[in-house]
Order: sequence, then structure tokens, then C-alpha cells
Amino acid sequence: MALPLRDASVDLVSSQGVLEHVTDVERFLRESWRVLRPGGFIHAFFGPLWHCYGGPHIGELEYDHLLLEREEFIAKARALNTGWSYWLEKQLYNNLVLEEYLELFMRHFQIERLALVGSPAGSAYKKAHPDRWAVLLQRAREHNLLTRLVSITARKPADDVRTVAA
Repeated sequence: MALPLRDASVDLVSSQGVLEHVTDVERFLRESWRVLRPGGFIHAFFGPLWHCYGGPHIGELEYDHLLLEREEFIAKARALNTGWSYWLEKQLYNNLVLEEYLELFMRHFQIERLALVGSPAGSAYKKAHPDRWAVLLQRAREHNLLTRLVSITARKPADDVRTVAA
């Protein structure tokens, strides 16, 4: 979806707590690049990341989203009646890992600051359930299992004169 803004018309694009639900992050970043002035900033704070403890915003289900079959996990989420099962059913999570987010940002911007927030619950789970942790490590890299939140501040290069196709 195109923002109703002129090309190179804003100094800052900010996204708080939604990027993990954007199903086409590449498109979001292209559109952000389009509306940012050269030298402008994008800041995104997002999470939990899909692969972490409670990644689909359901901490009570720990890492079940990675350990169970999709339908079984959705049934467990429905039973909790928190509303997050709707998001699961509509597939409103992009399931990206940290490296994928960084690669997408670096296609368009220069990353100025990156902050990662770990998951204390994930670290406790790792210690309490070594057998299940071993299974999880077959499905994801450890830092993705333990990274809960991400904050990225990036700049549109001042000399970047690309055009972005709609």
C-alpha cells in the first residue's frame, strides 16, 4: 500500500511493535525509502520475533509454535482465548529471523544503531528443558531462539538517488 505522501517528503519513518506482522517487509521498506528525504531516518522497534519464546505473542505456549504442528498449535492458542489465534489463522506473522530483517534493511538503508533484547524466559526454558532445546536447535539458530525484541535506526543515504518502482 502506498503512503499518501510525496517522494522524499519526510525526515523520519517510525514503526513501533508491528513489523513482525508486516507480511511484505521488503515492500514496507521500499515505501519508507520512497517517502524519506535523503539523509532521513527510519526507526523500527518490533517483536517478539517469531522464533523466540512466546514468539506469536503467546508466552503461555512457550516454544510450542516451533515444536507442534500448525493446527495443533492454533488449537492450543484458541483454547487460551487471548485473541492471538485470529492472527495465527490469518497468517499475520512474517516469521522472519534477525538476519532476514537486517538483510532487508541493508538493501535500502545504512544501519546506524541496532539493539537486541534477549529473552529471559527463553534462557530459563533452555536451562529447564535441554532435550526440547536440542530439538529447537535443529529448527533455528540459538540467537534467533533467544532474541525477543529488535530496535533498528537506519539512514537513507544522502547521495542515494534511486527510484523505486511502484
